[in-house]
Amino acid sequence: MPAAAGMDWWYQASPVYKQHFGDFYARHPEATGIFKGFYARFTSENERWAYLVRMLDFIYHQPPVKNTYQVLKDLIQDRPYHILTTNQDAMFNRYFADEQISTIQGDWRFLQSSAPQIDDQLYDARPFVKRGMEYLAQQEDKLYLPNDLIPHSPTTGLPLTPWVRSPEFLEGRRFKQEHEKTRQFINRFGNQKLLFFELGVGRMTPMFIQEPFWQLTSQLPLAHYVNINPQDAMTHTQIASRSVLIDADVDQALRAVQKLKSQNPVSHQSYLKTPRVPKQEPEQQALGMLEQAPALLITAANGFSISEGFNWFASDAVFHDLLGDLVDQYGLHNMLEAVQYPYQSKVVQWRVWARIINRYSSHYHTSPLMENLRQIIKGRPYYIWTTNPEHHFNLAGLDHVVENEANWVYGSCQTPDHPHVDLRAAARLMVGLEQERELTEADLPRCTTSVGRC
Repeated sequence: MPAAAGMDWWYQASPVYKQHFGDFYARHPEATGIFKGFYARFTSENERWAYLVRMLDFIYHQPPVKNTYQVLKDLIQDRPYHILTTNQDAMFNRYFADEQISTIQGDWRFLQSSAPQIDDQLYDARPFVKRGMEYLAQQEDKLYLPNDLIPHSPTTGLPLTPWVRSPEFLEGRRFKQEHEKTRQFINRFGNQKLLFFELGVGRMTPMFIQEPFWQLTSQLPLAHYVNINPQDAMTHTQIASRSVLIDADVDQALRAVQKLKSQNPVSHQSYLKTPRVPKQEPEQQALGMLEQAPALLITAANGFSISEGFNWFASDAVFHDLLGDLVDQYGLHNMLEAVQYPYQSKVVQWRVWARIINRYSSHYHTSPLMENLRQIIKGRPYYIWTTNPEHHFNLAGLDHVVENEANWVYGSCQTPDHPHVDLRAAARLMVGLEQERELTEADLPRCTTSVGRC
C-alpha cells in the first residue's frame, strides 16, 4: 500500500528521502531509504536516536503522494470490513478507526523496553519525538541527540526501542488485542460471503497475511480470495476456483474497481443474506483431517522448539544460566544474538556453540511433545520439513526429516567435499575443559581427514 500510494522513500533513496535525510544518507550511503536507515551501522546510540527521532517524526506527518487509502475507504465503507496489516506506519489509522484495524507487527507510534521480559508496557513515542525534534531544530548537527533525550523506561530505567518486529519484540497486551480484533471479525462473518482482499503483500512475510488468508478461504465454504499485486499475484491451487488474481499496480486497480462500482452500485446487504453454514471449531476440523490423512507432510519451526524448551529469542533464566558470563561481557540479549555476534576469536565463538550443542543436543531425551508427534504419525508415511537446528526429530528416531537450514550437530570442514563431523562429543569435551581452564585453538573441533577447522 505505501508503494501504491507513491511513498517511495521506504526502500529507495528517492528525492523525498534525500530532502529529509540527505545528511544521514551522505554519512551512510548504504541506507537507501528509511527502512534500511533503521538498520544502519550507527556510530553511537546518540546518532541512532537522532535518526530515529527524525524518522518517526517524518512517518507521523508525511502525507502519501496519492490518495490510495481514501480510494480504498470509499470502496469498502458501505459494508462490514476489517484491515489486517503488517505495516507499522499507522497510515491506515489516518483513514480508518482503530477498532477496524489489526496492526500485527508493531507500530512506530509506540516504544517498548529493550528487556520486555521484565517490562511489558508500551510507551507513547510521540512525546519523546517531539522533545527530540525541538532540540534538533536548534542544532546545526542533526545527527546527534544527547543522552538525556534518549528514551528510557520509567519502570526499569533501561533503554526503550521502537515497538516493531525484532528479536525482542514485545508480544504483550496490545499485540494480543490486535489479533483478537481479527479473530472476532472472522467469527462474526466467517459463515457468510466473506472476501479476503489482499493488497500488495510481498514475499518477505507471507506467513502473517497471505498464508492465513489462503487457509481461511479453504476452510470457509462461502469465502473468496482476491490478490492485487504488480509482482506476486498468486494463490494456492486448493482455492484457485475461488480466487481472483490481478497482476497490476494496487492504486490503478483500486481506481478501476471504484469506477466499476460507480457504474454498477450493489448493496452489501445482498451479500449478507446468505444461508448460515454450521460452524466447526478449528481443533475439530484439524482432528478430522488428521484422522483421514493417509500420509503426512509436517512442517515445524521455532514454535516447536519453544514448546520443547529452546527459544532463540528469549532472554530468560535458561539463557542466562547457559551463557551468563558471556551475556555480561558482550551485552547479549538472546541465543540468536549470541551465535551471530562478531566475536574477536574462534575460541569465544566455540565457547557459545559448545554450550548450546551440549545442552540441547548432546543430552537430548525425547520430550512429551515429541512423543505425541511420534504417536500421531505412527504407521503412516510421513516427511518432516523443519528449519530447527537442534536435530531433535532425528535424535527422537524419526528418519524422514528434511532440515532445510541444516543443523548444529554436524560440523562441515573448510574443504567442502570432506565428511561431516559429529560435534556432540567435541561440545561435551569443550564444556568440560572450560570448567578447568581457558579454551585454546588446539581444543576446537577439526576435520577428521585433514587439518582443516570445522
